[in-house]
Amino acid sequence: MVLIATLVFWNYAMDYCTYRFPAIERMAAPPKLCLVRDGKLLRRNMRREFITTEELFAKLREQGIEAVADVKLMYLESDGEMSLIKRSG
Repeated sequence: MVLIATLVFWNYAMDYCTYRFPAIERMAAPPKLCLVRDGKLLRRNMRREFITTEELFAKLREQGIEAVADVKLMYLESDGEMSLIKRSG
């Protein structure tokens, strides 16, 4: 119980500090990481975060995109979600 209480306390304390002090958030939160640029997979970044091509393509299908060539930019956000920007046209 002590271990669980300690983890909950530190989680709450970090959330409070990052909300209250933006400088701490910049230090604690990882920056977004580009996974696709101009329709090309950035495999080094994918390897760094242990993201497989199957996971990436599944996320594209969730967004209704059929091919990687239709993606302008795709990022792994600091919260673990993937966001993308489609090519225009």
